[in-house]
Amino acid sequence: MDVDSAAEMIRQSLWTAAWICLPVVLVSLIVGLVIGTMQAATSIQEPTVNTVPRVIAAVLTIMLVMPWGLQTMVEFTLRLWRTK
Repeated sequence: MDVDSAAEMIRQSLWTAAWICLPVVLVSLIVGLVIGTMQAATSIQEPTVNTVPRVIAAVLTIMLVMPWGLQTMVEFTLRLWRTK
């Protein structure tokens, strides 16, 4: 394996990892923005009000996206094994 193929493999690994994490990060971001806006509008500055809904949303998103994420990881792994 030369340096170029190793670099390409690392690049593909990072893009696959980012693609799999993207739904959870986006949902957490959106929920955090909505809750933060509501906290600013109502002047409630309790940290748990922001944290608990984001954790629940992230867990639900992981549960919904897990089959797709696992399929993507399996396909990526098989593609890596085939290119050796």
